[in-house]
Amino acid sequence: MQRSRRSDPGSGRLGPSFVVLLALGVTLACTPPPPNVLLITLDTTRADHLSCYGYPQDTTPAIDDLAAQSCRFSQAFATNPITLPSHASILTGTYPLYHGVRDNSTFVVPEQALTLAEVLAGRGWETVAFTGSFVLDSRFNLDQGFELYDDRVEAGWSIDELTQREQNAFGFAERKANMVVKSALEWLERPRRRPFFAWLHFFDPHEPINPPEPHRSRFGEGYDCEIAFVDEQVGRFLSALKERGEYDRTLVVVVGDHGEGLLDHGEPTHSLLIFDSTMRVPLIIRRPGQREARVVDSVTSTVDIMPTVLDLLGIAPPAEVQGLSLVPLMDGQEGPADRAIYMESLAGRLQCGWGELRGLRSAHEKLIHGPVPRVFRVDGDPAELHDLAGQDPNAVQRLTERLEQVIATYRNPAGSSLAMPDTEARAKLESLGYILSSLQTSRGITDDLHAVAGLADPIARRHLFDLHGVGMDLLRMGSYFEGIRVLESVVAGDPTNARTLTTIASAYLIHGNQPDKAREMYERSLAIDPYQDEAHYFMARICMAQGDLDGAEAHCQAILDFLPGSFTALYELGRVHEARGEQELALDFYQQAHAADPSNLASVIALATLHARRNELDQTRRYLEMALALDPANPSVLYNVGIWYLETGDADEALVNLRKVVSINPADRDAHYVIGKLLAERGEYAEARRSLATARSMENRRGRLQRIDEIVAAMDKASQ
Repeated sequence: MQRSRRSDPGSGRLGPSFVVLLALGVTLACTPPPPNVLLITLDTTRADHLSCYGYPQDTTPAIDDLAAQSCRFSQAFATNPITLPSHASILTGTYPLYHGVRDNSTFVVPEQALTLAEVLAGRGWETVAFTGSFVLDSRFNLDQGFELYDDRVEAGWSIDELTQREQNAFGFAERKANMVVKSALEWLERPRRRPFFAWLHFFDPHEPINPPEPHRSRFGEGYDCEIAFVDEQVGRFLSALKERGEYDRTLVVVVGDHGEGLLDHGEPTHSLLIFDSTMRVPLIIRRPGQREARVVDSVTSTVDIMPTVLDLLGIAPPAEVQGLSLVPLMDGQEGPADRAIYMESLAGRLQCGWGELRGLRSAHEKLIHGPVPRVFRVDGDPAELHDLAGQDPNAVQRLTERLEQVIATYRNPAGSSLAMPDTEARAKLESLGYILSSLQTSRGITDDLHAVAGLADPIARRHLFDLHGVGMDLLRMGSYFEGIRVLESVVAGDPTNARTLTTIASAYLIHGNQPDKAREMYERSLAIDPYQDEAHYFMARICMAQGDLDGAEAHCQAILDFLPGSFTALYELGRVHEARGEQELALDFYQQAHAADPSNLASVIALATLHARRNELDQTRRYLEMALALDPANPSVLYNVGIWYLETGDADEALVNLRKVVSINPADRDAHYVIGKLLAERGEYAEARRSLATARSMENRRGRLQRIDEIVAAMDKASQ
């Protein structure tokens, strides 16, 4: 029998094992727990618009207070002027060359990437994230290592935000700063026994600009108002940490993911160019308990954040980390005098087929490499107004050779991780003003600097890029034909811009109800770039509507040729075969689509309805239950559930579900009709008449109108 180790009750003395445990307890009690880590990322935030960075307006009092007890880096730069690749660099400590995320649309963070959250989770930290935009949705794989990844950008809207949603169609893919903090504070109030790593992402300064009051009236520029609102919410969370006694036990990092053009260099927003207006960002790091301020003027990169945090925690960085620990600089040491950091924007290449831009930035000079290289002496020309490339070709050659060495050092032979967004993701990304990349150009990415030869210069064509954005804005706001005219002016200046051609085609199809015109534009676009799932998808839908099932099948197969397992293509092939009466093939493709994306409702409903047509009620019930689990308040799901109950003879449950349909969607004429028909059969004529009258007022199908009149006539006769 095993005996418990405890003191001997008869001796009045502590047993030896207890002494050892007591000694261990004293040692543990004297060892402070590891600090919390708080990462705050400020989307689309220029360093020079924060008052602690010298901005004349008092935009950031809360961040200023933090900076007064922190190390502020005056020359910090992003790796990419686009949200997802920039955040991937922050959280992995690697350049886009290595982690492979080059844009928001067709890329995901690869599974093999090691994030700061994964490292800290493996060391016992509780890891949580609260994001403010769909751009960082978990489907793009930046949630790796987070126990809680709160990306519910449409959850918990305030009255102010609901008003903004009605006024501004952009609002659907963004969560305002106060709602990000609300979710973060709800988590903070929960009991915890471990240190935390919390990441808060604030998207507000990104277009569209719609700050709430009183911030809306504080400054002349709405951009500054958005920054001030975010600052207030940052202060709100930091105050909560102080109230809980956790502030001085927390390592705090505040950083911008990229800046905003604000018409510097002719760029109103960001993503296309890599001038300092969109690449220089605020970076503030506060050690736990720090009280004094320090300013570091050495050139630093956002890839330095991960190794710095790990260094401050006493954790060795993963081998693949490419950034440098900033702790020596924070301790007053000098940094490498000749350090040059890498930056890039492939937006011109990916979105328009133009040349890409890559940069090398040191404390003294900057190379922007592209179809037309540019060199600036940034120590004397911080606004990058004077291009010296023509005067100093030796500098161009020297910096280009160094850039080639940097690329060779940091690139990942495995390449990029591609993933085309689904229809919902595409709509949400486009609602934020992003032009989605083509798979052809994504596949054609090369890190060979010579590949830009002969391609269009994105700096020279930036007005066309901006015009595309204007056209997209007009489409989103309902000015469809005006938007089409603007987009056609883009094509007039750039006839091979396949993405703009596809956007015009979709506008003609969806908003203009002109399928023939849309088909013409899609065909022009696909002749330039055949690797566009959106164009093939809508061409398949047009072919289906025009009775060309072979054409629809060909376009679906074209998608599968470059995107095997595409839900959209598999689902549309199911529709094609169902239209041909080939039910077994239709079931097979619907099942493949469901396997490709089990959370997509369309394939589940299609499987349920097809099994119902085959009178396979058990299978119908199975898929309807799946549909209800996915979206219990979806009118289409509830309608099909009601019809299923009707087919099985349970009219009461059928009515329950159909009444739910019309309560959610009063314009559902089919549900009103079936309710009226059922009530008439049960002799409940008064309510039946109301439902049938509603159905008739919305009906335009001659056969259905005739059937409604027949039911009403039958009720009239029965009532006599």
